[in-house]
Amino acid sequence: MKTLTFSVLLLLAPLAFCADDLTPLEAKPGLWESTVTIQTTGMPTLPPEALARMSPEQRARIEATMNAPHTSQSCMTADSFKKPLAFGDNPNATCKRTITTSGAGGMDFHVECDNPRFKSTGDGHVQALSPESIKGETTMNTIMQGRTITSKVTINSRWLSSDCGNVKPK
Repeated sequence: MKTLTFSVLLLLAPLAFCADDLTPLEAKPGLWESTVTIQTTGMPTLPPEALARMSPEQRARIEATMNAPHTSQSCMTADSFKKPLAFGDNPNATCKRTITTSGAGGMDFHVECDNPRFKSTGDGHVQALSPESIKGETTMNTIMQGRTITSKVTINSRWLSSDCGNVKPK
């Protein structure tokens, strides 16, 4: 789940994509807050013996964590929206991103990742609703250990301030 979540989150984090002819989204620079929600089907369940060792509270915490939205903040400069998305944090993943359409109001993209432990493909769309609001959605299909896992990722981002405070620029 950690590897899958990591690879999916990288698709949308934080609003910058790779393309030579990329038209950046029309968005204000500054502090942005993004909430990412992942709905997954096909994930293996925990083994019964692991569940048996957990208290009801532990099981509830794990289930809540797996389904909970993740919110983070990013400092985006005007140049951040023009830079390629860095996939360098995971040396085992090789991802190819293709922007299929790009404009100030939104973009569509296709992603293919090849890793010794999994292979993923997906398509997504990011839309600037306004210079202070961006939403996106990606559907990824991952083959891991002979199982197909489908994840639908939604992101809702909102501009908070022109001052990023202690948050470092991307």
